[in-house]
Amino acid sequence: MNIGELARRVAVRPSAIRYYEKRGLLKRPARLPNQYRVYDDRDVRTLRFMRRAQVYGMALSEIIQVLELDRAGMMPCQRTRRIAKEHVKQIEIQIRELGSLKKALQSLVKRRPARRGHAVCSLIES
Repeated sequence: MNIGELARRVAVRPSAIRYYEKRGLLKRPARLPNQYRVYDDRDVRTLRFMRRAQVYGMALSEIIQVLELDRAGMMPCQRTRRIAKEHVKQIEIQIRELGSLKKALQSLVKRRPARRGHAVCSLIES
């Protein structure tokens, strides 16, 4: 299949496919005599895996690590599990930070603004 068909099947832009090739996420495809790229079902599976991994918050650098393990014939699931655990920890930190921010904003909303000199807004500046 050509790049347009691959893009349609996986719902990405052809420019994204070229970018993934450049970054090493997709192998360089074979080319026809007219220099058109030729893709196969393996490329469809790889792109679908990449899109799903991105939904789970994996960065392209992490996806590359997993794909390299797979290409080397190794089982990449342990690495994927470690990445997922790291992401869970980061999400837990963000949740705590957002909870603190929420409390601070709720406190700010309850305050009465005071007119002080040249303050833009005393709610923020005090």
